[in-house]
Amino acid sequence: MKTCNNMNEIVHEYYDYIHAFINKKVGDQQDVEDLTQEVMFRLTTSCLKAEDIKNLKAWLFQVARNVIYNYYQSKKLDTSSVLDDNAFTAEEETELEASDYIISMINLLPEEYAKPLKMADIDQIPQKKIAEELDLGLSAVKMRVQRGRKKLLELFHSCCNIEYDNMGNFVGCTVKDSCDDKDQISL
Repeated sequence: MKTCNNMNEIVHEYYDYIHAFINKKVGDQQDVEDLTQEVMFRLTTSCLKAEDIKNLKAWLFQVARNVIYNYYQSKKLDTSSVLDDNAFTAEEETELEASDYIISMINLLPEEYAKPLKMADIDQIPQKKIAEELDLGLSAVKMRVQRGRKKLLELFHSCCNIEYDNMGNFVGCTVKDSCDDKDQISL
């Protein structure tokens, strides 16, 4: 595991991934924020106890599943899909890996496009609510999300060699040597 001295770096690196994962399972944005903070709190607690975590990413997602399970129980929702041994399928894991690339690339976009795009496409927040939160008009948010998507696609094409399997499913990508922003992409 990365050392506890780098706690801010760890939180910065994984926060968006955990947030996006929890957002897929929990609808209310305030609850998503609270549950994501709970995962980060548990990380801090484990780090302070000097627990040995072999695979940090897997550990964080397991903690997130446990936190979601507890949330479902408190809301009296069906928990069978949360902690079932098969709930975190290879398909969901592949989807997570794909979102890892997307989140990293969105973070390279200018803030005016990155923030609304992440809110709309990663956090699944309705554009009307994004407009309210960012104090923008709805048409401005729609424009920024669309331009952000276009710029993201251009960034992928200019910086990545995208790999697909025989069925046309995303497998992964590698950063091209010619990419100017390759040092900032954490894939």
